[in-house]
This record gives sequence, C-alpha cells and structure tokens, in this order.
Amino acid sequence: MSHRLTRTAPAGYDPDAHRFDEAFVGLLRDGAFAGIRQLDPALQKKAGEDAVDSTRVVLAAAGYRTAGHHEVLSYEGPFGVGYAVAILFESEKAEAASPLAADLTGQLVSRLAELPQVARRAVETKLRNGPDQPPFLAGGEAAKRGAVFVTVRTDRGKLRGCRGVTTPVAPDLVWETWRSAVAAAFLDRRFPAVTTAELPHLRFTVSVLGPLEPVTAPEELDPAAYGVLVATDDGRKGVLLPGITGIESVAEQLALVRTKAGIADDEFVQLARFTTTSFQEAPASSKGGD
Repeated sequence: MSHRLTRTAPAGYDPDAHRFDEAFVGLLRDGAFAGIRQLDPALQKKAGEDAVDSTRVVLAAAGYRTAGHHEVLSYEGPFGVGYAVAILFESEKAEAASPLAADLTGQLVSRLAELPQVARRAVETKLRNGPDQPPFLAGGEAAKRGAVFVTVRTDRGKLRGCRGVTTPVAPDLVWETWRSAVAAAFLDRRFPAVTTAELPHLRFTVSVLGPLEPVTAPEELDPAAYGVLVATDDGRKGVLLPGITGIESVAEQLALVRTKAGIADDEFVQLARFTTTSFQEAPASSKGGD
C-alpha cells in the first residue's frame, strides 16, 4: 500500500499518504470495490502505493459484482509502509459447505435484546482462539439483515472500542454483531486489543442502524436523534453514532466525524443520516458483580 507513511519510510514521506491507506482499506471493508477505480490518482502518487492495480486484477478475476463474503482482517503500517490483510472474495457456496457452518445448531437468538450477549460471546471466543462463526441460530427479528455497531466500554463508562458497518455484509444480525464485536475489541486502532483479564469489567452495547438517508443540508441533522455518515469522492468515510455525550450541536458532530475520517473542514463531503436502536448489557451492579 502506501510507502510514505513516516519520515523514515523507504520511499520518503508525504503527510497525505495515510489518507490513501484509510480510503483503500475503507473501500475493502465496506465491499465498495467499484470505488477502487475512482481513487484520486494524485493521492495514489503521493502515497507511492503498489496495491491498486493488483487488487483490481484480483477483483476482476473473482467477479466483484457477484455476491460473496469479504472482510478486512488487519491493517498496520510498520517501517512507514502500509500492509492490509483481507478476504476479497469467498463464495457463498464454499461458505455453506464449511464444516463449522454445519455446527451452528446451538442456542436460538431471536430477540435484539440478546445481541449484547452475542457480542460478549464473540470476544470470549476470540480470546480463546475459538471458531470465527457464532454458535447460535438466528431467528425472529435477529434473522434479518442489518447494519450494526458494537461499542465496548469499561464498567466505569470509559470507551474501549467501537466498530461496525453502515451497510450489512453478514447474512443476519447475529453474524453482523459477532463480526463487529470482534472488530471493536481487537481492531479499533485507537486502543490496544482487549485482554482476558479485563473482559469481566467491560460492557457491550449493540446499535442496530436504520436505513441511510441522504442529507442535503446540515439543518437536517440532529446529533441527539441521528447518527451521521460523511464521505469524500476518493472513498474516505467517517461515521458517528447519535447521542454521544458532549456533542450538543450539529457543528460539533460534523467537526468530530471529519476529524475521525481525516477529512479537512473545507473538503466537500456527501452527508447521510441514520437512526439507531441500541441494546446495552446491564451494569455490573445489577448482575451480581464480577
């Protein structure tokens, strides 16, 4: 990917190089493969990247318009060079034939209020090097497809991780919660990975997103009622959930989401809003303590 992330990078340094990696990985994570063809050539040149052409060849060979599983597994930038590991295409047929998929005959999860327990189980399983698929069957309202964010906080309320998707990629809300919980606990680059020792002192909130609604003016936003998605033409995106403590105005909401995405205040962005329905684990005091 970029070869110019730091001042000691082998191909020199460019302060905008990180923007290419963020945009590229964001497109892979969202499955927006067509957007790779629309990345800003000037930004590619600044980054000194070598990923776009080869990725387009792979996507063309796999047929990126065909439905299939995709997932960003990791990203890091050692030595000033960006490296991403991702599944670009895994056919639904191969996934259905997996022996692990046949083992999903355990507890039925049919209520959205049960999703925080799914999130906790996902992190517990990852810490034990268990299977990547949830040992649950989805039923009722949890069997629907939908976008999900999982927020991890300490039992004192301190943010410990938050990740999710604005467009569903998993077959149901149970799988989507499982994937997003693992990402929130282990792949949020703002925080170190969650450890086994701290897990009993963490609380999980699952936010199920409503549909994205295009916004033409900031007056259509309300940080208490709506989350916001901002996106640039080169693929950079930022998402902020509604009801965040300390965010009381639209201006504050937009400033924070732009900062998260590395988008300057004067850059043109497309806006969309969404509502959420959130489900939170009970605090430690009401669960008998940990």
